Amino acid sequence: MMINFEFFAKKIFLPAVKRLKLPKIYIEEERDKNYFLKKNENAWGYYDRDMNEIVIVRECDNWGLRIHEYGHWSINCLNEILVTLWEFLWWGLGIRSLFKKRKP
Repeated sequence: MMINFEFFAKKIFLPAVKRLKLPKIYIEEERDKNYFLKKNENAWGYYDRDMNEIVIVRECDNWGLRIHEYGHWSINCLNEILVTLWEFLWWGLGIRSLFKKRKP
């Protein structure tokens, strides 16, 4: 059972905690320097889940856009919390072992 909990702590819980930190905000001077913004002409900014950062075009920067992008981050945090809770039940509490096939 301890092996299951160690797996949960190292592989699931610790990476999730790192993603719950407030994202860094980067202001792009020009749309052409960023692949996503260049590809999507209507986008004013975006939240990058993998890098945990918000990228905003300088000319479109305003409080409404920042709230919108923080909304994406908060939904991602809620998802991380729910996934971590679900995995805690499976790995952390060892429920997985109840479903292990027994050798005859």
